[in-house]
Amino acid sequence: MMRSAGANDSRQPLTVIEQISWLIVALTTISLPLILSPSVKDSFRVPKELFLRASGIALFALAICEWIFDGGVRKKRPPRSLIIVLGTMLLWSVVITLTSTNRTLSVLSLVNLIVAAMFFLATYRGAQDRSLKVLYFALVPALVNALIAIAQATGVWTPIPLEIAYGQRLSTTALLGNPDDVGMFLMAPAVAAAALAVVSKRHRWPAIFLALIFTAGIIASETMGAVIAVGVGIFLLAFKMRPWPAVVGGTLCVLIGLTAVRFSPQRWSILRSDMVSAAHGDIDPFLSGRVPAFLAAWRMFRQHPVIGVGPGCFPFQYFDEKIAVEKEHPWLLNRSVANFGEAHNEHLQCLAEGGLPAYIVFIAALVVLSMITFRAAPSHVSETSAFARAMALSLAASVFTLALSSFPFHVAAATTNILFLTAVTTAWGNDARD
Repeated sequence: MMRSAGANDSRQPLTVIEQISWLIVALTTISLPLILSPSVKDSFRVPKELFLRASGIALFALAICEWIFDGGVRKKRPPRSLIIVLGTMLLWSVVITLTSTNRTLSVLSLVNLIVAAMFFLATYRGAQDRSLKVLYFALVPALVNALIAIAQATGVWTPIPLEIAYGQRLSTTALLGNPDDVGMFLMAPAVAAAALAVVSKRHRWPAIFLALIFTAGIIASETMGAVIAVGVGIFLLAFKMRPWPAVVGGTLCVLIGLTAVRFSPQRWSILRSDMVSAAHGDIDPFLSGRVPAFLAAWRMFRQHPVIGVGPGCFPFQYFDEKIAVEKEHPWLLNRSVANFGEAHNEHLQCLAEGGLPAYIVFIAALVVLSMITFRAAPSHVSETSAFARAMALSLAASVFTLALSSFPFHVAAATTNILFLTAVTTAWGNDARD
């Protein structure tokens, strides 16, 4: 892989272990969003989760081998702020696993967290001194999924026959399983493509094309949380360059979106019905029936504000808390019989499962990422450093926004994309400090 502009050619060549680690990162990022297995119950999510877990375990084994045979890590370590965030996250996860209401579930979640941390660190180390071309590891599989989602939504092509006949929206699965997963997965690549278009003349037109396709894929999935998250990210990119045109452009996009809804009889009818319900105090339809899950998660947090109920224990506690919520709010009685496996709100689920300390670490991680944008620029800025400065705040804000209505860190495909792009951004942003 090409080195970034301005890289020091005197750096030591990569060891065999470093090359294998980077190969695993690349293969995972490219292949994971494209795999599925008809032989398992969940043909889309389960194979991806197993793939990510296997990659993390392999990276962990390679890290141990590196300490034994190569005498430790040769490349520069992450900055202190990142080490503190990662260390605190892992330490607190161990604590709340030991105090969990269901240790079996929590141990599995702890393993998943360690796997994610290993993937992030391997990506961080491998991305140092590499060129912008590594971004295509995430952008190419996103393009495949976006095109399939658009084809499914428009009825042009349905490459994956579903066993049950769903409506048009639920049939927009791409290679990910359902439209919500499509929106969560495409969010980070859409922001990355927009940032790439801003900073690189060589990649500008391909990046603009990709950003448009990804955005169209998200719109095709009708995942409003992802649409808003991408809008926030791209708005911040534009606002940093030209504030007033960004405000005008953002306002026009909102007006165009509302106009499109107004002239769609079906969507306008649903929106009016939801707004009437909200005006009478019933916001559940407006939030797609997720109020019971939100309130259940909040109740778990109120009962366990410090240590939470334990990682991965939200579904284990949900039905008991749902009954309690319905007693407190009779208007929700029998509103939903679904057994929510996730709260559909990463903020609330983090509070419910890990308590306030876990949520503070989550916000701290986003702050550490976003601060790259606000660092003083050196006299000479490489393309990779410029990308990191453009990307950091937009990605952090988009993840924060998406987490208000989704659970991207509980779906392997979305997790892999966000971790890869965050690690690359952080590595290039910290390179600029040297």
